[in-house]
Amino acid sequence: MADKLRFTAVFEPADEGWIYAHVPELPEVHTQGRDLNEARMMLEDAIRLVIADRHDRGEPIPDTSWAITETIDVSAALSDATSSGTSQLTGAARNVKAAGTHSG
Repeated sequence: MADKLRFTAVFEPADEGWIYAHVPELPEVHTQGRDLNEARMMLEDAIRLVIADRHDRGEPIPDTSWAITETIDVSAALSDATSSGTSQLTGAARNVKAAGTHSG
């Protein structure tokens, strides 16, 4: 496989100063490193292994570089409206779960 593939790498802080890394396009790829460089190297190795494994099993390699990351600012202030919104979401989640278990 001579062609280069491009995937989205996501790096996040983890416990005790480690860096957690994963690839949204390949859900089975997740690793960590003691710093960003090590996490990046570990991620590249994990991607190669998963691509080889998928190839050996005849599974497709997903379209690359489709994930988008962005920053979303939300208010951290808690109010009665927020609490009631949370209970409404919890109720909606229960309804979705119930609907998903219905065989109809």
